[in-house]
Amino acid sequence: MRNLKTLNPMKKISTLLLIIFTSSFAFAQLPVSHAAGKKQVLIEDFTGNKCQGCPSGAKAADLYTAAHPGQAFTICIHSSGSFSVPDTAATAKDFRTPDGDAIQAMPGIGITSYPAGMVNRIVPTYPHTPGGLAMYHGFWANEANTILTQNAYVNIAGQAYLHPTTKQLFINIEAYYTANCPVSTNRLSVALLQDNIIAYQKGANNYPAMQVGNDYRHNHVLRDVLSNNALGDNVTGPKTAGTTYTKSINYTVAATYPASGTLTIPTVNANLQLLAWISETDRNVIAVCKIPIIISTSAAIFESNESTNTFSIYPNPASDNATVNFNLKESTTVSVNVVNMLGQTVLSNKLGIVNAGTHNYDLSTADLSKGIYIVNVIVGDKIQSKKISVIK
Repeated sequence: MRNLKTLNPMKKISTLLLIIFTSSFAFAQLPVSHAAGKKQVLIEDFTGNKCQGCPSGAKAADLYTAAHPGQAFTICIHSSGSFSVPDTAATAKDFRTPDGDAIQAMPGIGITSYPAGMVNRIVPTYPHTPGGLAMYHGFWANEANTILTQNAYVNIAGQAYLHPTTKQLFINIEAYYTANCPVSTNRLSVALLQDNIIAYQKGANNYPAMQVGNDYRHNHVLRDVLSNNALGDNVTGPKTAGTTYTKSINYTVAATYPASGTLTIPTVNANLQLLAWISETDRNVIAVCKIPIIISTSAAIFESNESTNTFSIYPNPASDNATVNFNLKESTTVSVNVVNMLGQTVLSNKLGIVNAGTHNYDLSTADLSKGIYIVNVIVGDKIQSKKISVIK
């Protein structure tokens, strides 16, 4: 067993938060475009299973996205509130999510009735409340048509792999800036959605195409926001013409959402979707993409028999020091970095070439503030991440 030197928290960080993978990495090269183009549309439809008129909102969104394939995308958000509390019907389910609550709690959203929606998180021509983001579903198409004519300064694309039994989900995302970003802050959001959930819905006859007997086919349902922040993680590094920002996410899809209870909804691999988008702070969505999901059991993708191997942190929570324990099956390069919940790299060190075997890495947390951090161990061209809680 080898002990490696303590990470220096005062060392200047020159690398980006995210790892840009080489062509030898198991993921295919992403098809992110380098050509300047127009914005895409994101419709966030706030809905509920007890809302009589909400199927009409889903219909309006579906008609628009069907007419603009690859340009318009929908998320159905069942946030907490009287309309989303599960009905007493035998086939009722619990669609609520904490991230849906966080999105609906955005300052200034201004929802006064359902169905309501945001289109690219901009203040529309006819909002529910003056200066608010939410509007009646009858106005979504007009706002979306205007957005599709506007120039985008960034493109986004991704690729994901899902293991059918372990539910391990690996996502790689690239954003390419075709022009200089005109604001100081961009955020990247990634959302997991699910289609084809058959369950109770009041007013299902308002969207007959989605009726299934006495029930309703719920599509584009938000299951989880995979970004650390429900309103997106900051894009770090330069955001100027010709630069690329790359992010990887390692996530385990839950067997059900919510995780427990009598009204949970099982996940079905074939019905999962991923959407990613870039916004200016938590508003003004500039670029949106649907990330294709490939269902695979490839060991080369999921690292079950590759050069890195086990990775643990203890103690966790930690106060002043923690140990990162990892095992290598072959000699390879290793780096360690620590990222805070704002997406900022706060500690980083390249360990160089490390021999095969078990190693303990001394991680100093004494200068870190209380909170949650992500520890990334980069072995060769692969990355593994774990959360650590720092207490004081």
